Amino acid sequence: MPPENGPISWQPGTLEPTANPYAWSRITNMLWVEYPVGVGFTTGNINITALDKGDISQDFVDFYKNWVGCRRLLNAVATTDQSYAGRYVPYVAAEMLNQNDTTYFDVGGALVVDGTIGSFVQVQESIPAYRFANANNLILNLNDTFLESLEALSVKCGYEDYMDRYLQFPPPGLQPGFTNDDPQADCDTFSEFLINIQIVNPCFSVYDITRACPILNDPLARNIGNVPTAHFNRTDVRHAIHAPRNFRHPGLPRPPRGYNRVWFECGSLALNPFVGPYDGEGPEAQNDRSPDPIQGALPQVIEATNRVLIAYGNLDAIIITNGTLLAIQNMTWGGELGFQTAPSQDFVVPGQGVMGRQHSERGLLWVESNATTHMGPASQPQAALRQLEWLVGRIDEL
Repeated sequence: MPPENGPISWQPGTLEPTANPYAWSRITNMLWVEYPVGVGFTTGNINITALDKGDISQDFVDFYKNWVGCRRLLNAVATTDQSYAGRYVPYVAAEMLNQNDTTYFDVGGALVVDGTIGSFVQVQESIPAYRFANANNLILNLNDTFLESLEALSVKCGYEDYMDRYLQFPPPGLQPGFTNDDPQADCDTFSEFLINIQIVNPCFSVYDITRACPILNDPLARNIGNVPTAHFNRTDVRHAIHAPRNFRHPGLPRPPRGYNRVWFECGSLALNPFVGPYDGEGPEAQNDRSPDPIQGALPQVIEATNRVLIAYGNLDAIIITNGTLLAIQNMTWGGELGFQTAPSQDFVVPGQGVMGRQHSERGLLWVESNATTHMGPASQPQAALRQLEWLVGRIDEL
């Protein structure tokens, strides 16, 4: 919340927090939830009973009903998420709809920000990796020899043919599936890209391809890798917000004195919420047996609400825009497969001008924002707030 859409903003490289003029709470009631178990200060058992996102979505729904019920905050609700939460929140919204209870779960829409909605390592990373690197090389500064070798690998592995065939509007048909989340070792174009870009730019970040040395100090310790120094791991802060003292998962770093649990923004591999090892079963080989969101949960939410927004930043390398468009072109909703027309309309933000491109069909709005990183509300807060205005129904189009 502090670096992105909350009422207080604390950006990397700044000395102290400031008021956020683009806080999402300025236009709607907000509830920020650390979820699932293993994230932030959450407490509970992991790797015990959850087999898929249906199980942990039910946990969320039970929590939400209790929370809003005891506070009598019975309003319409829209779910939002970012990054890997793109695999969770469509399932949460779908589970809310499944309750058939508009008193507690009057679901009005959903917003996915740079989310993993499809086969994220294959389709949203490896397949579009070469074209992303080539299109952004004025920023990346990769040498010609490497770009030629990356292109040759992409051609050899069939990725260029895949892009040419399936990134079409309308799509020619369903795309072939993948058995797990890892490409074959000799076809891992995304890893090849990461290895070589770090030679050129040792401070490169997949979340913001413009980042360079020196790395700015981050109050949430995301950039420096020293989790115990994060603001929420300060003893005085934990005391002030009544953070839990008596819960610690084994194998994690030593917490501040007087506590036995450290705060993690996104959890860790040790905190996989599903039964079994992280590298296990499921379509993405992470022991989550749920289908990718595009195969059911996300279309259900689009069709039920007619107001779902999928937003991406053009400076994000961890979830590549063309990979997300490929995922959308492999999703059926409203009786048709994918978008029928290619995105081309300007995304205009009052006071800023043209900030990207957008496209809307059958209740799904897609937006790509310019000069925007993986953390869209942090890098372009005014554009992100405009998207929220559409989500909550303040405006009917961007």
